[in-house]
Amino acid sequence: MSTIHSVFRSDRTCLSKLMNVDKGTKNLWQPVEFGEFWHQQLDTPLEYNLTIRIKEATNTYAGASATSRTPPRTFRELLTGPHPPIELLKLVKDFAKRHAKTEDGRLPEDVASMLYFASIAVALVRCGERISRLNDDKLRKGAEWALDQSWLDEATRLLFVKARELV
Repeated sequence: MSTIHSVFRSDRTCLSKLMNVDKGTKNLWQPVEFGEFWHQQLDTPLEYNLTIRIKEATNTYAGASATSRTPPRTFRELLTGPHPPIELLKLVKDFAKRHAKTEDGRLPEDVASMLYFASIAVALVRCGERISRLNDDKLRKGAEWALDQSWLDEATRLLFVKARELV
């Protein structure tokens, strides 16, 4: 089947969303796709996403990564490492918060929210520090939300179980 022919047989609602990306993409991605997005984000180099200036951040990628002799290279390394640099976790939190609030289509809101809560959970569980002003109830609700997501990987799921026990 030719590409043009298959386009005419496609669902009009999906095509409309794709053609109007500039009008917001909040519902462009489906929950079944979030797992793949999550794994792709975890394997993305930190430097790729964090070198842009993040308005809310108090640090830059260069400054945050300089706090470690061997800074993690990917989001996965940062979130699973035994001693993650707290400044990088703060930067990831700010990056994720920014993307959870925008509809630019680069990162689905649920994936950005997961990254936001995961960075907070890692700081709490592995560093013994709070990097957010969220109170215990909101942190607990964030962990519960994360644990309810069917697309979450097992390592991050265990992280949220530990974080929930600490708040």
